[in-house]
This record gives sequence, structure tokens and C-alpha cells, in this order.
Amino acid sequence: VVIDFHDQLKNITAGYGSLDTSEADPPLAEAALSKVDIMLNGEVVEPLAFVCHRDNAQGEARKVAQKLQGVLPRQQFVTAIQAKADGKIIASERIKA
Repeated sequence: VVIDFHDQLKNITAGYGSLDTSEADPPLAEAALSKVDIMLNGEVVEPLAFVCHRDNAQGEARKVAQKLQGVLPRQQFVTAIQAKADGKIIASERIKA
């Protein structure tokens, strides 16, 4: 999975770079990708969703959940941060009250 390649190319070449594409030979292989949804208190927060390889989903989801735990402020109630992929909760953190 290529992430932010176009942005990195433009950044490195100060906007002067370009990219020509053609079909791969042999054709590209399918990858096992998963959409990871981030939920706060059981509600999906769509802007935080991301796509990654199925083998890396749990590790990436755990990183995001831990980052959110450190960034989000405490509330007067416990806040549950959960990451869901393929219908299963794969990472969970809590922000204490």
C-alpha cells in the first residue's frame, strides 16, 4: 500500500516532479486490506478510519488508540476508545474520569 507518495514527491522536488504510470507487468497482486474504524464511546468517528494491511491492523490500531488516549482530555465520565476491523474489536483503551 502506497501512502502519501504524491505529496512526498512534490515535497522533495519542490513541486516540479511528476510521475508517469503504466500497467505493471506482471499485474499487481491483491492484498489483504482491512478498514479500521475508530470508535469513541461506541460511536464510529469516520474521519479517524484508515485502511491498512490485515497483518498490521492490530498494531496500527493500538498505536492510534494509545495516541488518542494521550491527546484527548479527560471528561467527567470514562471515555472508551476502541478500534474495530472486520467486525471485531482489535484494540481498546480507556480515558479515566
